[in-house]
Amino acid sequence: DTAKVEEFRSKGNQAFIEASAQAKLISKKRAEFVKKVLVEKYGIESGRIVTEGRGWDNPVDPEDPSKNRRVEVQFISLE
Repeated sequence: DTAKVEEFRSKGNQAFIEASAQAKLISKKRAEFVKKVLVEKYGIESGRIVTEGRGWDNPVDPEDPSKNRRVEVQFISLE
C-alpha cells in the first residue's frame, strides 16, 4: 500500500529507495503465497504461474492507500 510513500520521500532519496525495495519484496512474497495456494490447493502446475511484486509502482488509488494492498490474478489462455 502507498500509505507511507510521502513519509519516506521526506526522509531523503536513500530512505525512499530502501523503503521502495522493501515494499517490492513484501509484494513479491504476497504474490508467491498466492501462487503456493493455487498450486497446493487447486493443483495448478507451478511452472504455469508467474509472480511479480510491484510494490508502490502501480497504485490503483493514490488517494486511498488501503485499496493498493492487493493481489491481481490474470488468467491467460494461449491457444
